[in-house]
This record gives sequence, C-alpha cells and structure tokens, in this order.
Amino acid sequence: MIKSNNSYRGYLLIILIALFFVAALSVFLLLIQGKKLTPTGQIVETGVVRLLSDVGDIKVFLNGKEVSRSNNLIQNVPIGKNTILVQKPGYSDWEKVIKVDNSRVLEITARLYPDEFNIEQVSGLNINTFAYSQDLSNMYFTVTSGNEDENGIWRINLSNGLFDFNNNGAAPQRVFSFNTELTSIFNSNLHNLKISPNGNGVLLATSNNLNYVWLSSSPDQLLDLNVDLGFVPNQIDWFENDSVLVFNNDILFERKINAEANNLVSYQPGSNIVYCTSLGFGYWINGATQNLYRYQNGNSVLVPLFTDAKGLELIKSINCLNNINEVVVEDNSGLYFLDFNSDYIDKIAKDVTITDISADGNTIIYKDVATWYSYTIKDVNGTNIPVTESHLLESVPFNNSVYVVDQGNTLAIFDRNVNDRNLLLLSDIDGENVNGVLEDITLGMGKVAMMQSDRKKLFVVIDDKIEDGSIESMLYVVDLTK
Repeated sequence: MIKSNNSYRGYLLIILIALFFVAALSVFLLLIQGKKLTPTGQIVETGVVRLLSDVGDIKVFLNGKEVSRSNNLIQNVPIGKNTILVQKPGYSDWEKVIKVDNSRVLEITARLYPDEFNIEQVSGLNINTFAYSQDLSNMYFTVTSGNEDENGIWRINLSNGLFDFNNNGAAPQRVFSFNTELTSIFNSNLHNLKISPNGNGVLLATSNNLNYVWLSSSPDQLLDLNVDLGFVPNQIDWFENDSVLVFNNDILFERKINAEANNLVSYQPGSNIVYCTSLGFGYWINGATQNLYRYQNGNSVLVPLFTDAKGLELIKSINCLNNINEVVVEDNSGLYFLDFNSDYIDKIAKDVTITDISADGNTIIYKDVATWYSYTIKDVNGTNIPVTESHLLESVPFNNSVYVVDQGNTLAIFDRNVNDRNLLLLSDIDGENVNGVLEDITLGMGKVAMMQSDRKKLFVVIDDKIEDGSIESMLYVVDLTK
C-alpha cells in the first residue's frame, strides 16, 4: 500500500513538472512572438524598441515607469502610442511619443546635450564664403580681406578625433593662394563654393557669372571654366570627382576637366532642360515628350514612370537624392517623392519650396508661405518600400533659418526673435527636443553650422564685431560632450 502511494506521488510529480515546462514554453513562445501574459491571464500584443543614445549610463522611462535595456532593446512595449523619456544628470532630458507595432523593431535615437557648452575659436582667419564636403569631413572657405599670406582657398579637416580642446585641434591649411587679381574678383563679388564628391575639388561661381575650379590633383592651378568652355554657361554643377555638368539654355553636357572632353547629355532647342545631379548620376526630362532619363557613365537611359506615377503632369523641377533610384519631382499639382526600385510615390505637399536636403539624402526641409516642415525617408529591413513622413516644425518661426546640420538626424535653428537675442538651437529632425546651444550671436546666411558624424563637435561660423566696428566671420567649435 505504501509502495502504491509512492508510485502515485511519483506520477503526480512527473505530471506537475511536465505542466511547468509546458507553461514555461508557452510563455517563452509568447515572448518571442511579441506577446505577453498579464496577471489576469490575458494575452496582449507587444512590440520591441531599439533605443540608442549619444551618451551612456542613461535612465529610460516608458509611460512613466523606469525600464531596463538589454543590448539596447526594450521588450514588451505595448502596441500603439507610448511615451519614452531618457534622462542623465548634467544633460537635457529627451522625450518623445512613439508608435509601436509588432511587425518590426522600432529604432529610435535619444540625442542628449550637456547643460553647458564649451566653445573655442578655431582660427583668426576672416572667412568670406564656405562650404562643406558631401561626407562633412572637410570644410573649404575663401579669405579675401587678409594679407598676401591669408588670401586664397583654405581647407580644414573636421574628421572625428582631430579636435582636442587641450591642444587647439587641427589648423586650417591654405590649398591655393589668390593673387591680386583673384583677390579683387572674389572680394568684390559674391561667390559660392561647391565641393566635389570626393572632397578634393572646389567649384567657385561668382555673382557676375565667373566660374573657376580647383582640383587637388593640380593644386597650383585655378582653372577659368568660362575660358575652358569658350562661353559663359547658365549653370555648372559637380558630377564626378573630375567632371562637371554644364547647362546652357538648350544643351546639357558633361565636361571632363582633366581629359578636356565633353559628353552630350541632352540637346533640346528652344526649351530649358529640367535636370538634377547627384554623386555620379543625374536625371533629365525631355521637354517635348516628358520622358524621364537617367544619365550615368556617359550614357542616358530611359526610366519609365511606373503605374502610380503616370498621373504626373508637366514636371517643372526635379531633385536628385543620394539613392540612384529616388528623386523628388514637382508638377502643377505638388511635390512628390518617387522610388523607382519599389514603384512607390508619395505626395509631399503643394505650393512649397525645398530649402535643404541632408547629406545622406534622406531628409528634406521645405516651407510654405507660413510654416517649415521636414520630410524623412527611411528604409526598413525586410521590406523594399521606404517609410516616408512629413513633420510640422512647430518650434521654428517662419522668418527664422533651419537646416540639417549632420548627415540627416539633427536640425540647426537660428532664432532671431527670443527676447531680442540671437539663439542657435539644435533639435531632432521632427523639430522636437529643442536645445539652446549659443546665444547673443550673429550668424551669416546659409548653412553656418556643421556637426561631426560622432556628434562630439559642432562647427559654427560666427560674425564678430571688432574694435573698428567692422564685421569678421570666424570659425568656432562647440564641444557637445561633458
């Protein structure tokens, strides 16, 4: 009888152990399927958030409750809208409402800034005009109001690790010296700089239609493109590292600078050619047929409009992005984003003006008569259709300036209307989490600020008033770390 009871208890123990493992396995399966079991036994859908941050040792709160991360992942996030708060002593808080689903891991980046910033002057050179390379690793600028040892084209490497506040960082280098004639030309005429795709060339265009090019392969030469071409073109843009696209009324061609050769892109008598250029490719539109062509490696190839895009009317402008399969076009009905790889079209807005496109081509800044917006393009793993979204930049008054300050994640806002002070602000690309960086400063026109890719330094061109009352533009660096 005792033996029988022991056997019964043994069977019962085995059954209980089996049930325990079945329950544990069920919970595990629920977790890996993005679900969780509530204390009441209800099964609810959840999602996963990958939270990245510029700084370490952060505290993360989900809907008011502190949560932990494992390999940057926050598990069991309720489906729908949630509020994420990130905090660290000595830094600004970062907060955002996110929308979570169980179809993909949502990746977000919390960008925290220190409560105080250290700023230092990089050099005492009076900058006339400046521009940044496509990868934001180099800054070129002209000096035209200095002495003979200063006037010319200068370059400074802004790559990560070169700037140290203890040793004054890297110094600008003059790559080409202006003689008296060139100094007079660039000092008396507004001019802009465009940097070649590899960052080793500079295109200089003046307000009176003079065009020059400097290449590091011929460092002692500043080529007069108008003389080289034999005429004054309407527009010149970089195409490849040693070639430019030249537009003149009804003809568009590629000029190989070193080879002194031309490749015809399009000839359309009696009509202005609608075109755009990017890194080694371009698009142009046949004015008579409205056919769209892609130009690359010396050849133009017809790019048929996919079904959803065939409703586009007369295209009056086109912007190339970094992705060869993506463009932004404008017709009479509005501004559209097109992805030829996925046959995706999205209407951005109507009656707006594009003011900036980020270095990575994934963020577009535009405005209408009263409001600023950002438009983001994201590729999602596992799908071939990009995720696009427009953001109303409520934190940016219309008469202020705003542009993308890094590869495509941060906005720089120059606010001229806060208590009669001039403020330089940084925010997320959607205009949220605004942080003041500098105040009581004067900035020139254009993209006067640039951030390193590791987000440790911010470079800013500031107008300083000197003793005689004149204005000089100087380059400063702001430390974004503690």
